[in-house]
Amino acid sequence: MTDIEHNVKRMYEEYEYPKYDEKYDITAPYPLKLNITGNPNIINHYIYNGQRKTYDNYKVLFVGVGLGNDLISFCFNFKKYKNLKIVCIDLSKKSISICKKRLQKYNFNNIEIVEMSLLNLTPELFGKFDMINCVGVLHHLENPLLGLKILNNLLEDDGFMDIMMYAKYGRSGVYLMRELLNLINHNVETHDYKTKINNFKEIYHNLPNTNLFKWNEHPCSDHFNSDNGIVDMLLHHQDRAYSIPELYDYFESENLNICCFSVLERYKYNIDLVDTAFNSSRDKYAFNELLFSDINKHSCLVTKKEDTVSSFDNLDNIIVSYLIPYYELNKLVENCKKMIGSFEDQEIIYSNNYISTIENYTDDDNDTSYIQFSSKYKIMFKTNYIITSFLDKINGERTIKEIINLVRTELKLDKTNLELINIFKPIYKIFEMHDLLLLVQYK
Repeated sequence: MTDIEHNVKRMYEEYEYPKYDEKYDITAPYPLKLNITGNPNIINHYIYNGQRKTYDNYKVLFVGVGLGNDLISFCFNFKKYKNLKIVCIDLSKKSISICKKRLQKYNFNNIEIVEMSLLNLTPELFGKFDMINCVGVLHHLENPLLGLKILNNLLEDDGFMDIMMYAKYGRSGVYLMRELLNLINHNVETHDYKTKINNFKEIYHNLPNTNLFKWNEHPCSDHFNSDNGIVDMLLHHQDRAYSIPELYDYFESENLNICCFSVLERYKYNIDLVDTAFNSSRDKYAFNELLFSDINKHSCLVTKKEDTVSSFDNLDNIIVSYLIPYYELNKLVENCKKMIGSFEDQEIIYSNNYISTIENYTDDDNDTSYIQFSSKYKIMFKTNYIITSFLDKINGERTIKEIINLVRTELKLDKTNLELINIFKPIYKIFEMHDLLLLVQYK
C-alpha cells in the first residue's frame, strides 16, 4: 500500500463518506433509493444489445464499496437471479463494518467483502467479472492509469465497468478552495482534520461574492451536508479531475469505449444549442462540457466492445418503459391526441415527475409502496397522428415490428417499415436520452 493509500485509509476510518445516517435504511428491507445504473433492463440495453437472457451466474466486483449504497441497489434489482458472485473491496475498515451491518438489514448474504487496495487485485484472487462498479476511486489514486489497467485485466471480454470520475470544469471552484486551504493549513498536522475543517468554515463564512467557489458551490455541495463531506471534497490527499478529451484519452489508453453517460447529465452532453456539425460525439461532448461548465462528475459505462447499445433499427427489439410507469405513457398519448387537431405536426412539451414504484414489494403492515426513483424531466418533441398511434401501442411486450404493423393497419398507411421507423426513431431517441424508453429482447 502506498503512502497516499495509507493516508486515504486513515482519513476514511475517521470520516467515512458519505457520513452514515440511519435514515438511509428506514425502509429496509427495501431500499429507500435505487441506483438506476444497476437495473437489468438498462444494462441489457446499453451493454448487451438487448440480447442477454439472464443474469444467473453473473460476476460483479465493487471497488471502493464504501457504505454499500450501490451494492444494496444492485442486490435488490438482481435478487431474482441465481448464483450471483459478488466481491467487494474497500480500504476503510469502518466503511466495511457499516456496509456489513446494512446488508444484514436487507437480508443479503453470500457477499464477499475484503479490506484491501485496488492495486492488489489480480485475476488469480477472485477471477474475472462481468461488471465492475468503481465510483469515485480511480481519481484518488497516485497513478489512475495503473488502476484502470488493473481493472481492465479483471473484466470479461463482454463485460462492462460503471465508473465515476471527477469532471474538471464543474469543480473549478473546488480546486481553488483546495489551494487556498493548502496555504492556511501548511503547518497543520496531516491528519488533524478538525483544525482543517474549522479553518475551512472560518474562511467560508468570509468568502467574498467574487470567489469562484462561492459562484459554483451548488454543483459541488458536500460542504453543506457534513464535516465528512468537507473532508472528502476539500481535504482529500489525492484528487484528479478530467475534461471530456482527457477522459476519452484515459479510457482509450486501455482500449475501452464509453458507451453512455449517466442519465442525470446525459442531455447536457448531447444538447444542440448551436448549428454546428461536430466530427464526433467526443467533440460534441467536449463543447457542451465547456458550454454548461457545471458538470462536476463524469459517470459512464465503459466496455471492451464497440456498438453494444440496442438499436431501433433491429425490429425484433421490445420497447420497454423504465422510469415512466405505463399509465404515465398513456397520459402522454392522451395529451398528444388532444393537441392534434389535424395531421400537421404539433409541438409537445411533456414535463412531469416520473415516479416508478417497486412492483410487488410492499409493507404488509401499512401497504406502502416504496419509491424506486423520482426525478423531473422535460421532454419536447413534435408529434402527429402516426407518432401518437405508435406511442399508444407501446406496452412493454410488443416488438418494434409488431408496433409498426399495428400502426400501419390502424391508420391504413401505405408506408414501408423504413419510412415508419424514420418517423418515430427521432422521438424514441428523445425518450432514450432520459432512459424513459429502452430496447431489449429479453426482460
